[in-house]
Amino acid sequence: MDEKSTVPEDNTSTIEDKVKDTASTEFEKTCIFIAENGHQYHKTVHDLGGTDPKEYHNLGHIYTVEDRAKLLPPIFKLSADQQAEMLMAIAWHDSVINYDLPDSNNIVAMIKRHGGATEQDTPYGLQGNEAKSFELLNTRMLQFNFSQESLDTVKSIISATYSKADLGTDFQGAIFSDYAFYKIALSQNPKLAETIQFLNSNGIDRGLHISQPYFEEMLDQGVEPQVLITALSDLGDVGTAEKEMFFRNGDAEMRELFYNINQPGTLQRLINGATEQDKKDRSQVVDTFIKWQKTEVGFAVWQALRFEKTIYLLNQHKIIDSEQETALRGVFNHFTDNIIACYRRLIDVQQTYTKYVEQDEEQQAFLNLLETLHYRIPSSDVD
Repeated sequence: MDEKSTVPEDNTSTIEDKVKDTASTEFEKTCIFIAENGHQYHKTVHDLGGTDPKEYHNLGHIYTVEDRAKLLPPIFKLSADQQAEMLMAIAWHDSVINYDLPDSNNIVAMIKRHGGATEQDTPYGLQGNEAKSFELLNTRMLQFNFSQESLDTVKSIISATYSKADLGTDFQGAIFSDYAFYKIALSQNPKLAETIQFLNSNGIDRGLHISQPYFEEMLDQGVEPQVLITALSDLGDVGTAEKEMFFRNGDAEMRELFYNINQPGTLQRLINGATEQDKKDRSQVVDTFIKWQKTEVGFAVWQALRFEKTIYLLNQHKIIDSEQETALRGVFNHFTDNIIACYRRLIDVQQTYTKYVEQDEEQQAFLNLLETLHYRIPSSDVD
């Protein structure tokens, strides 16, 4: 398959050489400067108009993770230097996103990202995106003579964002109740138990389990606060965001993964085409969209279960006390609301599409679905 990989020239010299007035130490100022350099790099590559623009992993994602991460340092009593070091790592953690393009003959094929933080992460190892992102940041940190301790901390932070997907043995989803921490999670959070029971009664007992293996490995051993905050913030939509932001970000990730669908010429054909092949492709895309929406419900449940595991292990290792747990739950307080909202959205999407089709408005049904999923519709395609 073809590979997408774009690395612009280093643009450090083009960034205005100043930092926020609030920086109180040289260490903090340097971290802020490198973070701002990371923002500019990200914009140059991943934003609209960049060398390889992304639907989800653009500068907006970096800002969102940073905003979440800024809510948590008071809970863990991070110093200004520690916070600046963490935000510098966040600014660069997705700077490299290489991927294989999908089969152009399969309209619903997905890109395959080159995930990998360490040599053991097959098949990409140290050529993986997390490892390469750290490599870019490491180069800049060495220019400013950061200590080995700081380099190791930042490497751990970025490694913690490496994720793996588990869809179960039958590729229909990992079963919630098979989770080793399932009973613990439900006993800690009765509202989550009620929510999962509701889903089970409606035929949903599994979903996409996205884990962060290095974060969870470090969590078992007692994790550094900066690593913990970043890992929680990177996959934090379900727990921290209002439902509309959760939906919008999930839709953006979907559009980024289903590369072929989102090509302008393909969208035009799918919206306007009247041949049997066009109708067949539209049907296949609709099935994929509906399946994704169901996957999002399961994904949300798994993130809630993982959060409960995190709380449990933080308590076991005496990393947090009851006051800190309450504060942490206060930030991540949207899990069950978003799970239910996601389920209701799934039902609404299905019913709305079916209603249009029953009125013999299949193409309008498809256009409406695209708009619901936040696709940008070319003006020439709408009346």
